[in-house]
Amino acid sequence: MSERRAVGVSLEVAPNTALNPARWLSVAVAAELLSESASGLRKKLERAARRAPDGAIVADLGSGVTARKLGKLWKIRLSPEWV
Repeated sequence: MSERRAVGVSLEVAPNTALNPARWLSVAVAAELLSESASGLRKKLERAARRAPDGAIVADLGSGVTARKLGKLWKIRLSPEWV
């Protein structure tokens, strides 16, 4: 991992790879990793969508699949078991 310094603060930056579990994935990439269609995953996210206390729209599909809606786009985070 690389390290960046900003205003005297040390931050670790994860490698920018699609299979990094700390990275937010697009619906297409996540659907491929989950072995389902992008439209099917999008429909599941819409059905599970809830308003979070911070005002964001989030979805938890269970099994380590969580998502956040950013504008019109869903961004999905998978647990390490999926990658």
